[in-house]
Amino acid sequence: LVYDRVDIPAVVKDDYLYRNLDTAGTELLFRFGGLNPGKYNVTLFLGRTSDANGQYGKIWVESDVNGGGEPDSENTGNFAGFDPEEGAENPDGNPVTLSVDIAAGQYLWYGHMEDNSGGISGIIIRQTEGGGLQGDFDANGVLDQLDIEALSAAARGGAHPTKYDVTGDGKVDAADRETWIRDLRKTYYGDSNNDGVFDSSDFVAVFMIGEYEDGIAGNSTWAEGDWSGDGDFDSSDFVAAFSDGGFEAGPRAAVSAVPEPSSLAMLATGMLLLVRRRRR
Repeated sequence: LVYDRVDIPAVVKDDYLYRNLDTAGTELLFRFGGLNPGKYNVTLFLGRTSDANGQYGKIWVESDVNGGGEPDSENTGNFAGFDPEEGAENPDGNPVTLSVDIAAGQYLWYGHMEDNSGGISGIIIRQTEGGGLQGDFDANGVLDQLDIEALSAAARGGAHPTKYDVTGDGKVDAADRETWIRDLRKTYYGDSNNDGVFDSSDFVAVFMIGEYEDGIAGNSTWAEGDWSGDGDFDSSDFVAAFSDGGFEAGPRAAVSAVPEPSSLAMLATGMLLLVRRRRR
């Protein structure tokens, strides 16, 4: 079967993605975060024909991580394989597709009130218009130092703005930075010049700037050596960079052998000696 251009195997259509066996009146909620801004088709389906009451849900979009703007009543229409109004079964199911607009930092929500007669087989979320690059917070078309710096500042701020919640867990923290660095930008901690690799050129760039342990709180950016995201360039940044294992490993998509720890230690020691000399 094809639902909104997506092939759905019958075994998926006729099974439950989730079934709540609690008493009637128990609500199931799904929250989807990290979606690029744009227009989406949201398709709900339940292929089983044993749900005599049909299945109805709620779809809405909002910025509240707790879903406080939930509609008062169902707005999806029946998406079960049985139509209670017609008293008829449909072996192909009765998928319902709704169109929603999602802005930056908003969540897509699905709500389902349990009636002890079934559940939902699946949800298809397909972008139809708009879009952009996830993690490109300033919308300039690239993932760069400005984006990771904005994300780091948001993580330090503690307000958890949804725009920077790339993991969709309702928080903006170190996990979002890690996802941006590793999965979105596909690079490593330490890639100060944003060329997709972590090598000696990154050390040259940051030590030329000269902010290593300069005693000025919060004055360093990613491009200036703050790889840990705390606003300063100090020993914690070396820990973050070398723990990631990307030094001279090439692009993350084609990782080669990691240099021996002794080599990393020698390089780090050499760079520290260099900066000590420059600060005299």
